[in-house]
Amino acid sequence: MKKYICIGVTVVFTLLLIAMSSPFKMFIDLPTAIAVLGLGGIGTYLLPEKGANNFIHAGWLVFGIGLVAGMYHLNPTDGIEQMGANLSVSSIAMVYAYLAGILFDFSKAKS
Repeated sequence: MKKYICIGVTVVFTLLLIAMSSPFKMFIDLPTAIAVLGLGGIGTYLLPEKGANNFIHAGWLVFGIGLVAGMYHLNPTDGIEQMGANLSVSSIAMVYAYLAGILFDFSKAKS
């Protein structure tokens, strides 16, 4: 029972932090979520002993791919604003990865 309470509190607390910081839509990116959860899930299936690290490694991978892809499409006339926007969008992968890792560890904890 304790692990379900921890999962619920973590999700509610995260949603409250998001709501207080920016518009909620800024934190929604379905392709990134699918990539992080998919790669993390595959890693967890293949290496279950690594636990949450599978999701965190997947998040770093998706973050790096997002940075490379975003920087590649910059024009020479684009300013720092475009680079900042790219970094912001790429960073969402880390939010998803660490949240998924925490929730995964909570779900595997013994009650």
